[in-house]
Amino acid sequence: LTETLQYDETLSSNIKNALAHQQIKSETINLSLSPHQIIFRSFIIPWMPANEIKGVIDFEASKYIPFELDQLKYSYHAQQINEEGNRKYRISFVAIKKQELERYLNIFEGSEVAISLAEPSQSSLIRSLLNKKVINTEVTTAIVELFDNIGQITIVTQENPEFFREFQITEQ
Repeated sequence: LTETLQYDETLSSNIKNALAHQQIKSETINLSLSPHQIIFRSFIIPWMPANEIKGVIDFEASKYIPFELDQLKYSYHAQQINEEGNRKYRISFVAIKKQELERYLNIFEGSEVAISLAEPSQSSLIRSLLNKKVINTEVTTAIVELFDNIGQITIVTQENPEFFREFQITEQ
């Protein structure tokens, strides 16, 4: 724990110094979070009145998430869809452990910068690609990112991430 606190304090100091060096004076930032800390699930639920959606999402999410919901900060987006003439909702559920989010908040607070928005990096990437009109909202799109030994695939349907996975890249 002491080692983590020292690391976080060093990181805060480095961020503060980097912002000063680059003459960035913003008091707030938007934070794109690494997919390693993010829990992302997409699922379909039947159509229902809006006031009932959260209860159903909590129930469904608890089936798919390996943590108690009270350990998480989460959000969701309910998109109405039609499947074979039946109205349904496609739910994009995004969560992070409260402890991890609190750590980020503390690191940036130590940098004298507040986080105004935190979101998965895939959401930031999707928004950028939409703004540049690289993604066609009429079709399902796969975004594949390749790093040293890891790849990431994000499936995007109608501007929303529907599926995300990391995979190993093996050398031939």
